[in-house]
Amino acid sequence: MLVNGGVNVLLTTHSAYFVSQLNNLLLLSELSTNSRSGRGYKGGEVLAADSVGAYQFNPSDDGTHVETLDVTAEGGIPMDAFTDVHGDPYNEAIRLEHAR
Repeated sequence: MLVNGGVNVLLTTHSAYFVSQLNNLLLLSELSTNSRSGRGYKGGEVLAADSVGAYQFNPSDDGTHVETLDVTAEGGIPMDAFTDVHGDPYNEAIRLEHAR
């Protein structure tokens, strides 16, 4: 609602849950007004893809590289990076368990 009110919002997250909810709000823009309200959403909760920017920060030996992610109403924000972030701690836990 803040974005639709003209407020610039900047956030950072590793939460796939949070990004999934943003993607749901992007998908709402594909539905008719009647269909949205029938699902309990208000008009101000719809996010247009052109009002959302998403970036992935990739650390490397020579600094951090910033990758601009494609955001669309149909596909939302790509979730690949979040799968990697959540998988890394799990994989490390498995390696540590096997090292015991």
